[in-house]
Amino acid sequence: MTQLLSADALFVIRCVWAGRLGVSPHVFDGVGPVFVDWKTVPAAVVVRLGDATVVAAPERALAVLRGLDAQQLLDPVSLVAVLEPEGPQLVGKARLSFLDSQTFSPHRTATPREAAPADVEAVLSECSVDECDESGLREMDALWVAGQSAGEPVAAAGYEIWDGGIAHVGLAVASGARRQGLGAGVASAAVEHALSAGLVPQWRSAVENAASESAGRRLGFVPLGEQIAVDLTA
Repeated sequence: MTQLLSADALFVIRCVWAGRLGVSPHVFDGVGPVFVDWKTVPAAVVVRLGDATVVAAPERALAVLRGLDAQQLLDPVSLVAVLEPEGPQLVGKARLSFLDSQTFSPHRTATPREAAPADVEAVLSECSVDECDESGLREMDALWVAGQSAGEPVAAAGYEIWDGGIAHVGLAVASGARRQGLGAGVASAAVEHALSAGLVPQWRSAVENAASESAGRRLGFVPLGEQIAVDLTA
């Protein structure tokens, strides 16, 4: 794994993701795929952190996934094709990035305030359904918003705590208020709060969402891996 992040941050990242996938944290010290039987979860999830890849799915799906090479396991088209008998529905592919106090680049381009769910809904009402889903803000408890001169909230950010170690950060900006620095400013507030709570902020951006990836990089998030999720409906 990259050494731009501190050893403590990398340890937390490995432990939290290992716990969610049901593997030992030491898996992420190695290379190559590790396969995990999710007996009761109707989904296939592939997570790469650094050089290590974990594939979690029910055994009937693992039986065909083991036939894929490392590159194919990270290719949504290949996954859906071999999982056809399981009724695959691609959820998406995303990049996973993280930061710590060493890489964080604060942005003071907005004046955020702590937000209520209604404030966040006002922002989400100006975003597409896909943008709302990707932000994950409706599942987050720690929330901030920022507005333009009129005062109405047009940017929202927050985070959800994963297993006491990772702060999964979400961001949404109203379609008419983008490219003004408001998103970076409100996300910066969420990240700063997470760091002060001793958490490692995580930024997950869909591979087709270049704007989200760029926003994360401006804040200092370091790309570390990727995730693919496929629901199995058969």
